[in-house]
Amino acid sequence: MISGSKSAVVTVANQPLCCELPAIASSQHNGRLATVTTADFDPEITERLTRRGAVIQSIDNMTLEEIFVSEVMSSREGEAA
Repeated sequence: MISGSKSAVVTVANQPLCCELPAIASSQHNGRLATVTTADFDPEITERLTRRGAVIQSIDNMTLEEIFVSEVMSSREGEAA
């Protein structure tokens, strides 16, 4: 699971489209830009985002530190719910 962790920077229309997909671990929006994090990247994710109006700017492998922080933040959000 960790080896497939990636983040993508996408341009989105003014709608929250990222977290609706089950493969998306988290997303952060800043205006029309969103950073989407996946736990197990599959090229299908980019196709599904594109069909929903996103324009993929970049896809990057996450460092071990980024993966760790993402996992910790995700577990904290789960505890708060």
